[in-house]
Amino acid sequence: MRLVTLEIATVVQEMRQLGFTVEEVYIIRCLGEIIKALPELRHSIMDTESLRKRADVINWEGEAIKHVVDTLVDWFVEALKEAGLEDAERNNVMLNFRDLAHLNEDQLRRETEAFRGSKQ
Repeated sequence: MRLVTLEIATVVQEMRQLGFTVEEVYIIRCLGEIIKALPELRHSIMDTESLRKRADVINWEGEAIKHVVDTLVDWFVEALKEAGLEDAERNNVMLNFRDLAHLNEDQLRRETEAFRGSKQ
């Protein structure tokens, strides 16, 4: 946004240095068209930034987040197996993990909402 504003100021400064010959008037008109386009660029940048911020939302009930969580849990179980833990030990870890996740889910939701709000 600052670069667009700086560019507008630069073009205006160039226009102010020109005189009133036929060639200079033509150049002034061309620079005027550039100045008209730059605010449109600024609006486009603002719209894109607004969309980007809105896109950073977790839909906790959505299929995508369920898939991500399921995949992470599968990887975690595989890591427990590869670490050589017995079935009973893996089950104990997973039960503790489930309990922790259940206890802290609301806090995690609040934190992600607060994080999203701080980015805007």
